[in-house]
Amino acid sequence: MRASSSTICARKSVVRGLPSRGFLFGQSASGTILLEVVLALVLFVAAAAIIGAGFSASVDSVERQRLNSHAVNLGVSVLSELQMGIRKADETGPSPFSVPFETWTWELILAPVETDVEGSKGLTQAEVVIRHRDPPMVYRLAQFLKLSARGSESSAVDIR
Repeated sequence: MRASSSTICARKSVVRGLPSRGFLFGQSASGTILLEVVLALVLFVAAAAIIGAGFSASVDSVERQRLNSHAVNLGVSVLSELQMGIRKADETGPSPFSVPFETWTWELILAPVETDVEGSKGLTQAEVVIRHRDPPMVYRLAQFLKLSARGSESSAVDIR
């Protein structure tokens, strides 16, 4: 009796330890492997996107903190110059800072304090508004100062 050619091929592959393609694996096995590869790729891309977004957010946060601390330093400098008499109280701004800080501007807002508390006569609230152009940022710093009795046109500040 003669066996068909497909039976002989199936027997040869089983004998060698390799099952025939149609016998165990079939067409669904190659589809399963493709699905696993696509799923692994999707998971890898999603993880890379999440890590990239976290990295970008942390870099933005560090830049925001750097600008904020720089604005604090500039605001304290303006108030200190006002107290020392280097900056005049009638310069209200908005005015740009000097060359290395040309992207920053400052504005001085003076308002008299009206209270009935003893010793608060002549107090002025000095508020410094620091602005940055790009990225846009605004920082405000206020302090109570006692301007000298010589008048508002004087730049001297009494620190008693």
